[in-house]
Order: sequence, then C-alpha cells, then structure tokens
Amino acid sequence: MSRLHITNGDATVDLMQRGGIHERIVPWRDVLHEGPLPQGLDLDAMSRERARYIADSGWADYRTWATLTSPDPVPVEHLIKEDTVALPFLKASLKRHLQQFPSSDNGLARTEKHLMEAAAAGHAAPGPDLRLGAGAGRSPLHG
Repeated sequence: MSRLHITNGDATVDLMQRGGIHERIVPWRDVLHEGPLPQGLDLDAMSRERARYIADSGWADYRTWATLTSPDPVPVEHLIKEDTVALPFLKASLKRHLQQFPSSDNGLARTEKHLMEAAAAGHAAPGPDLRLGAGAGRSPLHG
C-alpha cells in the first residue's frame, strides 16, 4: 500500500526523499495552522475549501504577496499599520519578518546576528545554543 506524505511547504521534501521516502510527497503551500481543515476530503475538495478560506480572509491578493516577497521593507511597514484583525497573528509575523532585513546598525539580519554571536562565543556548528539564540524572544523564525 502506497502512502501520501503531505508536508507544510517545500522545506522538507528533499530531505524526506534523501532519507529514503519514495512514496508520493505533496508540499502543501498553505498556512495550515490558520482556518478550517475538515477531515475526509480528497485533495481537490481540500484545495477548494482552503482556497475559499484564503479568499474570504481578504489576504489572498497580489498586493499582499508582493509585499511579503519584496526586497524593500517599507511595504511591510505599511501593511503592519493596516487593520489585520481578521488574521490575529499577522502583525507579529510581519514585525518578525522585518527583522530578517539588514539592520541599519550593523547590516545583519536578526538570524545572521545570532549566528555571528554564536560563532564569537565559540560555537563552530549549529547546536542547541545556536537554535536557542535564533529563536530568542517572543517570535522565533521557523523555516
């Protein structure tokens, strides 16, 4: 019997394949922790349900996507000032996203700064201390 593996995005697909999983892997490119996930739906029905939720949330437009993928932080700052009550975690996520832009103080993103601090403290390879540093604070970066 063949299995279907559904991942939260593309990040683990290659690792799973290199790890010996050769069954079908579907990278689900959706924020699965937001909105409905009804049980018992096939892939097409689930896709329609999720698309309906995303469209109804009002955040599935091109402008929002362009803002999140822009190399310029200014559109993100503008989006933070808008009413995001329909997506209660969006403001905090956008603020954390802004921390990944180069700092005006030292030119480093938050994660890069933590990597440099870990290296300066003598950590030669990623480990628990580095993960703690990268995830320090209220909004760690996952991904």
